[in-house]
Amino acid sequence: MTNALVPKTSYILAFILFVGLVLRVWAINFGLPYTFHPDEGFEIQRALQLGSGSFDFDRTGKGGYYYLLFIEYGIFFAVGFVLGMFSGAKDFAQLYIADPSYFYLIGRITSAFIGVATVYFLFKLTKKLVSAEAGLLAAALLAISPLHSLQSHYVIVDVPLVFLTVYLFYLITDLKPESSTKYYLWIGSIIAAATVTKMPGILLVIPFVLAHLGNCYQLKKNLFVSLFEKRLLLSGVAFVVVFAIGNPGAVVNFGDYVSLFNEVLFAPSHPVEVTTLASEAVETTSTASAVAADSESSNRFMFYLETTATTMSYPGLILALAGTLLAIFNKRFQLINIALFSLVFYFAIAAASTEELVFHRYVMPFLPLLAILASYAVTSIFTVVKEKVSVVAGAVVSVLIAISASATPLLAAINNNHELGLPDTRELAAEWFFENVPEGSKVMLEGFNARPFNYTAPLRPTKQQLTEIINTFRQNGERGKAYYFSIDK
Repeated sequence: MTNALVPKTSYILAFILFVGLVLRVWAINFGLPYTFHPDEGFEIQRALQLGSGSFDFDRTGKGGYYYLLFIEYGIFFAVGFVLGMFSGAKDFAQLYIADPSYFYLIGRITSAFIGVATVYFLFKLTKKLVSAEAGLLAAALLAISPLHSLQSHYVIVDVPLVFLTVYLFYLITDLKPESSTKYYLWIGSIIAAATVTKMPGILLVIPFVLAHLGNCYQLKKNLFVSLFEKRLLLSGVAFVVVFAIGNPGAVVNFGDYVSLFNEVLFAPSHPVEVTTLASEAVETTSTASAVAADSESSNRFMFYLETTATTMSYPGLILALAGTLLAIFNKRFQLINIALFSLVFYFAIAAASTEELVFHRYVMPFLPLLAILASYAVTSIFTVVKEKVSVVAGAVVSVLIAISASATPLLAAINNNHELGLPDTRELAAEWFFENVPEGSKVMLEGFNARPFNYTAPLRPTKQQLTEIINTFRQNGERGKAYYFSIDK
């Protein structure tokens, strides 16, 4: 690319990042002060638990995000203390109990910016692998992805995992035969961070090792011997150290972690009825769904394939497949590595799914990688048409193809945000109770012993119920929870 085109590329990238941010912060306060996503509270509560001086050693399959939230909440507490919002830690805890909106908004905005950062690094990665033009297209495809933009509204680990996936590929793209041991250590640490964030992050070992072996193959080294090269072994040591620090519960409860690891990644798939993408709406809002499509297949492989095709659009997925074939034909090893990881990850989530672990968001780690392959296909088409016809014809054809791949996802992303901003039916149900049910009335709610179920009206327990809950926790030796609900009371 000439220097004259650099400013133009920067402006286009800035616009793409702006659109990506808008799609991720639009309606970001949905539902508050109520919380309807069943997974969204885990990282928030673990961050607050860490701030109270204790640690959850039992939840080992995912996490890590709470370390960042812990720092952010610490800054929030310090600023609030200086401004007089809190006189101490008890006021801080009572604010969370009375109205957790601040804590959720901090986490949600962080997720949104992590999502945008992923778009940025995807541009940089694709620019190195293909071209700046391809980088802009890949970044745009992820920026408007209805699944990625929607999930970037939530305080969950999936969005950080996608970022770490893209960043890892960005690192291994620069992996050279002469790369330093320090660089290998950093890569091992990033893979460990991804695994701490969510267990399937361990699969990132595969493209790293393949990139290492690819360099060794170029130097005509013995590939088996290269597996025991000092730099690679030390990266494994870095992985173990960072993983142990980031997920000490997995070390303390190693046997349980191994069992969970086997269940998540290697357990045989069990058929389960999958209805529509609105099935994920119960963890978002009553109406907003991950992407606008239906699937009644009980075949997990078809379920995740349809999810991928719908969130990318069918033209987008076809382009990604075409990009894969072109990469193989043109012997583009780094692009083949990307395609191979996407395939391995797809088979991992489809083959190892249990009845409880079936969610559309599980395809997210390889969506940016498919965007790279799709952009490679489009730029390849442009090159062919330019050579056979003209530059103008190549540009027109490329733009039309890009529009066909992006129009449906963009409309779906806009629709998701619109629906996300609408009043949730559970909010409306709670308001109806407060306005129409006489005070002192008894209402039966489906739920847990401490809180109503996420799918029902968010009514708070009475003081008598809180007393019973606190006594139950104390009898079970759960002093932390007993103290938590004592504050609530």
